[in-house]
Amino acid sequence: MKLYRDLTIRQKKIVWAWGFLALPVLFYTVVRFYPTGNAILISFQDWNLLGARTWTGLDNYRSCSPTRCSGRCLRTPSSTSFSAPP
Repeated sequence: MKLYRDLTIRQKKIVWAWGFLALPVLFYTVVRFYPTGNAILISFQDWNLLGARTWTGLDNYRSCSPTRCSGRCLRTPSSTSFSAPP
């Protein structure tokens, strides 16, 4: 493995560029995708914010069938989450 001092100037610039980009990319990933993944996980659980989470699977989605609420309960959250800016 080459040491930093053995790298060319171009390679050192690349190392610095990736070093500066790593933190914002990590921050963006955590801020944007962790809450989304957690929300998807919570949608499959029965939870009232105070008690323990219990796994319900697809029962939450079965109770919100398109015939029961005219599909509005599935359209609104999906359109909101896909239209939100990153």
